Amino acid sequence: MNVSGKSVSKASRELGFSHSNIIIIHDDMQRELGKLSIKNGGSANGHNGIKSVIDHLKTDEFLRLRIGIGRPPSEIDDRSHDIVSNFVLSRIPPDEMEIYNNDVFPRCKDDLFKTSINLG
Repeated sequence: MNVSGKSVSKASRELGFSHSNIIIIHDDMQRELGKLSIKNGGSANGHNGIKSVIDHLKTDEFLRLRIGIGRPPSEIDDRSHDIVSNFVLSRIPPDEMEIYNNDVFPRCKDDLFKTSINLG
């Protein structure tokens, strides 16, 4: 994800679609587990993958579906690069995966469908 901008930009050019038709779905540690939010444009808020997409597209005008993953447990949440990287890149525990499969992913589809209707 951290270097996905190159691929997103290439796909956009080769497939001939505008930035306004791009939807990036990504994790968000600032939201609690399973919380969804949709954002159109704006800063990367520290997310390296989104920074990469903005850099390669030369715009921040694309849709993002942010999926909350929460923060590392409080006993280790020192916000250091290594702790954050290990947390984000670790295997999702089975109980959390069940939440994603049974609740979060179906809501993603519904929220994106509603958003696409509202965007025209």
